[in-house]
Amino acid sequence: MILVDFSAIAFSQLVNGNLVLQEDLIRHTILNNLRAINVKHRHNYGQMVLACDGGSWREQVFPEYKWLRKQSRVQTAPTPVDTVDDLDAPVGMDWAEAFRILNTLVEELSEYGQWPVVRVQGAEGDDVIALLRKYHLQTAPPFVDRKVLIVSRDRDFMQLHDTDTHQWDPMTEKFMKPDKNPDYELFVKCVKGDGGDGIPNILSPQDFYKQKYYSTTPMRQPSVSTKKLEEWWKNGIPSELEDRYKLNKSVIDLQQNLMPFEIGQKIFDTFNAQCAKGNDRFLTYLISKNCRNLIERLTDFEPGDEK
Repeated sequence: MILVDFSAIAFSQLVNGNLVLQEDLIRHTILNNLRAINVKHRHNYGQMVLACDGGSWREQVFPEYKWLRKQSRVQTAPTPVDTVDDLDAPVGMDWAEAFRILNTLVEELSEYGQWPVVRVQGAEGDDVIALLRKYHLQTAPPFVDRKVLIVSRDRDFMQLHDTDTHQWDPMTEKFMKPDKNPDYELFVKCVKGDGGDGIPNILSPQDFYKQKYYSTTPMRQPSVSTKKLEEWWKNGIPSELEDRYKLNKSVIDLQQNLMPFEIGQKIFDTFNAQCAKGNDRFLTYLISKNCRNLIERLTDFEPGDEK
């Protein structure tokens, strides 16, 4: 199974490709990128699935989660949930238009595309990937060697690596590997936090980034040295920091995912419904969108066999 972090790939095309917000151009560019991923990996990993963002349950547990990102937007999309997450976008990006185009593409691929598209309100693409990976590997018939490929450059997925789970960076076109073992990668992430997601390290208050945003004087987090990390990894987190560590872990850990049950069930329901959809309308869709170059490579979009 190929699990694609759709939102990250889509926005990386906008940001790194310096694309103008022109719907037909963006559609063609992203479809061509997905086509290339499918062709390269379908024979080794099988069916491709597009995992999309649909907001996040984490905001209920950690109110400051991705708060800073939202403040940095020049405009926000007029949607009930942030269905497509943003990366470090250029100043002045028209967020309403960017969200509209990418949400439109997700809806089109859900209805006409060759691959299952999973977007569930309250679930991030990370949640979809973690859950479907676990399901795919655990439900393998006896003596069947199932494999999963995560297509994303996000190191959040390092914690999921094992002998059957690999990760491909679509920007560098190289496989990624943890610096140490996946459990240690998760531990370091929980201790040091994730500035991109608004999660401070465990030596800082939960709302550090919010305080820093409103502060009139410079603020810096206390540093976590490599020596401290190794000591805590060996001997455990000090008792006075356990609550902060557990809070960070509750929103970072993808293996012991605290996502509400009903959201997880909706992911499975959506995945199964998408697997059952016909793909006979994809050619008609490409014709209607005037994607002539992609029509010539139609077989490149065909899903791989289950692996």
